[in-house]
Amino acid sequence: MGSDFKPSKNIEYMPSVAGTADLPSWMHLRHPKDSSLAFLYGSAPNQGELDIELIAINKFNYDTQKTIIRFKVTEIKSKYLSFL
Repeated sequence: MGSDFKPSKNIEYMPSVAGTADLPSWMHLRHPKDSSLAFLYGSAPNQGELDIELIAINKFNYDTQKTIIRFKVTEIKSKYLSFL
C-alpha cells in the first residue's frame, strides 16, 4: 500500500476485480485475526490476466489506501504435475 500506511492489526482489506464489486468465484481472501497480513488465493479455471483492486482501511483512524494488483494466470508446465 502507500509508504505512509503502516501494517496494523486494525487494517481491513476489501479486494475486488477492478471495476466490479466482488472477487471471481475461484479467488478468496484470508485475513487472520490479530494479523496485519492478508492472502489472496485460488485456482483459476482459465489462463489470462486479471486486475484486482485492493482497498485497505485502517479501522482505528479511517485512513484508506487503494492499489491495483495485476495477476497473470498461466499454465503450469512441470514434469512433477504430469497427472494433470
